[in-house]
Amino acid sequence: MQGMAEDIKINEVQQVKNAAYITVVLADGSLGKIAKVDLVELIRINMATATNEHKGLMDTSDLKNLSGLISDNNNINADNLPNGFYRYHQENYNEYNYPAAHGCILTIITDSVGFQLCAEAWPQNFYIRQLWDFWSDWKKI
Repeated sequence: MQGMAEDIKINEVQQVKNAAYITVVLADGSLGKIAKVDLVELIRINMATATNEHKGLMDTSDLKNLSGLISDNNNINADNLPNGFYRYHQENYNEYNYPAAHGCILTIITDSVGFQLCAEAWPQNFYIRQLWDFWSDWKKI
């Protein structure tokens, strides 16, 4: 029959980085399609909120917290913070490698290098340090 589509094996289809629809397998085994925006919403509904304990999506209900509040003086060493943005209060800050007793700290670490940027709450100061095999000393900027 002329004009009929040719059967293509699923592992032979073209890979793309953007599409309006995504092909899905339905519960009965047949194929269907879902709009990309609908798929994103399904993922958002079914995926847990990201925390320090597990990966997930950021909770949009309170963007100020970013699930990164470190409670008062709970002795978490700054050297061990995962990627993220944290608000902290640590009276023994030198012992736990913070540059100041309270503030906000941004940690970004790749597989080989990283950095931390800290904003001290009061007095208002900024500090930075780098990770390359080991953490450098904090530098006031």
